[in-house]
Amino acid sequence: MEKFEKTIYVSLGDRSYPIHIGVDNLSTIGQKLRLHNFGGRVVIISNPEVLSLYKSTIDKSIISAGLSLEVIEVASGEETKSLDNANDIYEKLLKLNVDRYTPIIAFGGGVVGDLAGFVAATYMRGTPYIQIPTTLLAQVDSSVGGKVAVNHPMAKNIIGCFYQPRFVLADVLSLKSLPEKEYVSGLAEVIKYSFIADNQFLEYLDENIGKLVDKAEDVLIEIVKRCCLIKAKIVEADERDQGLRAVLNLGHTVGHALESLSQYHKYLHGEAIAVGLLASAHISQLKGYIDKSLVEKTKNLLERANLPTKIEGISVNDIIQKMALDKKAISGKVRFVLVKAPGETVVENVESKLVEEALKEISING
Repeated sequence: MEKFEKTIYVSLGDRSYPIHIGVDNLSTIGQKLRLHNFGGRVVIISNPEVLSLYKSTIDKSIISAGLSLEVIEVASGEETKSLDNANDIYEKLLKLNVDRYTPIIAFGGGVVGDLAGFVAATYMRGTPYIQIPTTLLAQVDSSVGGKVAVNHPMAKNIIGCFYQPRFVLADVLSLKSLPEKEYVSGLAEVIKYSFIADNQFLEYLDENIGKLVDKAEDVLIEIVKRCCLIKAKIVEADERDQGLRAVLNLGHTVGHALESLSQYHKYLHGEAIAVGLLASAHISQLKGYIDKSLVEKTKNLLERANLPTKIEGISVNDIIQKMALDKKAISGKVRFVLVKAPGETVVENVESKLVEEALKEISING
């Protein structure tokens, strides 16, 4: 596919911003910074792996636009999302004499986006930032919507805020260089959106999951666009996560518990969410909302995407206890997003007995 770009918008009044989705559009970053009235310096926060692949493209574009570039490197991995690492970045920004008008670019996957966004939201009480997501998970989900956070040893994303980017630039060519395991991890969020959206999206994904696994560019563009449109609509209606936006947590209640209990080593985020999606499907069936065929369809999609569908090495009791600490819990009661049909979800407290039964269904230990 030749160079291509499609732009959609998140409409939030004076916090509105565009999402540029394309093929080979990373080279336009300098031009876009100028269009958004940024001049002088730009700070990029990224990891060495991403920089080794794309820094020359970024350099050329930014320098051609008459801007200068500062780079702050951070390590890869969920452990990077910590207050200690945020403090290290604050110190580097201060030593560089970065002011509150200098844009910070989050260039990488969800970890970099969360950490850099959190730093941008809090440094000098807020500096502008831009998301350039380079993983599928970040392109379809975490780069859009303004949730930025770091982790605490006891819980994931527990320290954070809402802070919208000035724009998002997603180049699907960056997905071609992802390690297979990391690319596949992002497919869990795509599958999540297919159940949140409607049966049409679910059927499209069911028909094209093989092409998506193979990174076909036309399917990638369509998938990223559809997921971003769904999330944009939800964020526009509920920016601060007071109601409707909770549906985006489908699969995340169990998923976050698995990540935390394994200290972010055993499961990549998307892998944990995959198991959480299947757990939610089983709970939905136990509640009488869906029949077994939709549970099987969920499992089949996850398996065809090469995602895990079993809990291994973590006890059901530990998962239930950890979920009580989830930021979505209210007065110690665990809330789940459940599916009634593709495009129809409900958020409610679920009694622990049903949760335990569902988790045992997908646990290798039973």
